[in-house]
Amino acid sequence: MPEAALEPDLPIVDPHHHLWRHPASTYMTPELRADTGAGHDVRHTVFVECASGYREDGPESHRPVGETQFVVDADPDGFIAGIVGFADLTAPDVADVLAEHVAVGAGRFRGIRHVNAWDESPEVEWVSVTVPRAISAPAFRAPR
Repeated sequence: MPEAALEPDLPIVDPHHHLWRHPASTYMTPELRADTGAGHDVRHTVFVECASGYREDGPESHRPVGETQFVVDADPDGFIAGIVGFADLTAPDVADVLAEHVAVGAGRFRGIRHVNAWDESPEVEWVSVTVPRAISAPAFRAPR
């Protein structure tokens, strides 16, 4: 049973949600709407990258743009008002990747999350895209 909303009339933009279709689990807009419609006045949400819906072909650096398109297609009404995707800041074509996110984002693309946690151990599994030693790479720090 969900807990009672403390301030049910307070308008909310929930700043962190994911959507995915994985073999073991699916969480898409029906599940998101059910969770956000349980007593609070959630007006909009923000999608944060989770490596879902990536393109399966084309240049590797552009594949994350598929996730932005995936979110727009899954939520054409704009309940998800903001999209935070992924772009590898060390990629030489990162400006083109960002421009493509903006182009497919239907006015909702807001920025990127570039996860920088990383460990060389094969026992550590990452859900998000990780780039080993990214923030110490000259390409990561280069002005654009």
